[in-house]
Amino acid sequence: MRKKDEALLYGEHSQWATLGSEPHANDAPPPPELATLVVQQAELIRLLAEERQGHGQLQPREPRNRGISYRDFEELRPPVFTKCPEPLDADDWLRTIKSKFTLLPELTEQQKARFAGQLLQGPAGAWHATFLEMQRAGHKPTWEEFT
Repeated sequence: MRKKDEALLYGEHSQWATLGSEPHANDAPPPPELATLVVQQAELIRLLAEERQGHGQLQPREPRNRGISYRDFEELRPPVFTKCPEPLDADDWLRTIKSKFTLLPELTEQQKARFAGQLLQGPAGAWHATFLEMQRAGHKPTWEEFT
């Protein structure tokens, strides 16, 4: 800024009007250029991303939607399973149940196992009761464990 502009901006008798003319006014380093700031910011973001990928990484979690009920699942009219004279019958039943689960993507893996277990009757229901009794206390089986 020129002296004349400083005088107009700050007034002729202001201490700021002569600030630029003092011998030590330019001792401070100039502010960093925008390009330098952008490079520093990019480096900081990269370091934060590396830190997050290490021990600060967030672990994926099961969806916490408790809003899906067995009644919602039941409305899809899943088939009941009792026994199977042919091994492929069980496979067909599992495929059908999986297709029903795709209509309720909010279901957790534990809900899937619990809901499918409710559809087992007769010998299959007896197997399921034994399966649940063999689990450690408080453990909720997942769909993978169920299948």
